[in-house]
Amino acid sequence: MAVTYFGSTYYSELAMITVVEKETPATAIDIQPNTSVVFANADYRVQANLTPVNSTSPVSWASPNVTYLPTTGRVVRFKTNEIAGINESTEQAGLPLTLTGQTNGLQDNATVYVGGLKALTTSEEATRQSGFTWSVAGLTPLVEQYQTDYEWRYKWVYYDAQNIAHDFTADQALNASGQITNLAELNTTKQLLIPKNSSFIELAKKATENKQPFSVKLTLTANKDGNELTIPTNQARLQVTAPIGKLALKQVPTFAFTDVPIEQIYTGNAATPIPKNSSFIELAKKATENKQPFSVKLTLTANKDGNELTIPTNQARLQVTAPIGKLALKQVPTFAFTDVPIEQIYTGNAATPLSPQPPVI
Repeated sequence: MAVTYFGSTYYSELAMITVVEKETPATAIDIQPNTSVVFANADYRVQANLTPVNSTSPVSWASPNVTYLPTTGRVVRFKTNEIAGINESTEQAGLPLTLTGQTNGLQDNATVYVGGLKALTTSEEATRQSGFTWSVAGLTPLVEQYQTDYEWRYKWVYYDAQNIAHDFTADQALNASGQITNLAELNTTKQLLIPKNSSFIELAKKATENKQPFSVKLTLTANKDGNELTIPTNQARLQVTAPIGKLALKQVPTFAFTDVPIEQIYTGNAATPIPKNSSFIELAKKATENKQPFSVKLTLTANKDGNELTIPTNQARLQVTAPIGKLALKQVPTFAFTDVPIEQIYTGNAATPLSPQPPVI
């Protein structure tokens, strides 16, 4: 079967029919689109891989904002509608859209990104030095589908905080509009370029400072044999951040150094003691008094050729006990002596009195 679409003739794919004795139900489904970035109104393909491969279960397709042709089959073509909204992702080229295939009570989803434009965040300092460009992803399937003999018109616009579209002026951007025969030129000789002295940078910077939306969009149109095709990208957010600034030494500071023991100078920082007037000592003392845990730990890290090694020690308890105190003689005591009998002096402290009559020697 052959059909004519947009000035070109397309032929149906060949299909092989196999007759089997009985049905083989699918136990799993995995769907794979032929590209991850798509554009509204363009034609793409998606395939369902079933387990087992000889399954006879039919596959059906249905998703919001997607037209499948046909709506059943393991391999079908699809087109998407334009997706409203602003892409804020600097990683994904477009707004996400889900494709869904079903068979034998099973379902699988695949995400494609509609529009081809990533968000862009750049600093004012970088843009004032060299300006910046904007790339369009997902052009290869378009180039393959719509051959280079098509005459394409392209036009970039930007949207302000009220989401009102504005054309770029000549001093704001280069390659903001024109004609091309090869869509790949949008990323080479016809790539959107914002010069470093562009007033557009200031507009984007003010919107970023005021936390207002600011975005760009590209529209492609082609006409062949009276048939017009329009392919829009998504809106992509632009942020131009204010310069952070540079550090400068305005005044030499004054440092006060405590006494450094000679042994510390000898060993360097291998074992730096806690200073005697450190507030850390008080923290440890209070924790010890309150019978609370208090510990220290050391971590060593090294990096070589992008490989990082981390070596930690264990936690070790620290206790700082309160001072016990020292004995000191505050005052010399006064001693009072009573009369001591001569016999007690004779016998010392034995406290044994002498008999009245000394023994005869």
